[in-house]
Amino acid sequence: MKGTAPNDFVVAAVFRNMFDAELAASKLRGAGIPTSVSADDLGGMRPHLQLTQGVKVLVPSHSARRARWLLEVRHK
Repeated sequence: MKGTAPNDFVVAAVFRNMFDAELAASKLRGAGIPTSVSADDLGGMRPHLQLTQGVKVLVPSHSARRARWLLEVRHK
């Protein structure tokens, strides 16, 4: 992606809950893509915020295209 350093993390996908985000992150890790899961839910104390703001799966910018493709394949 333009304007990002090779080690910058970008959003590969956004999910409605932590379970789905962790499942997707696990699939990406299994494919050798480092991931991070981010939710602005006050450290889990306000899980209902996941529904409105989503839970993000982050990957290195250089792996974003492959990660998105792998997650798209999951839905087919």
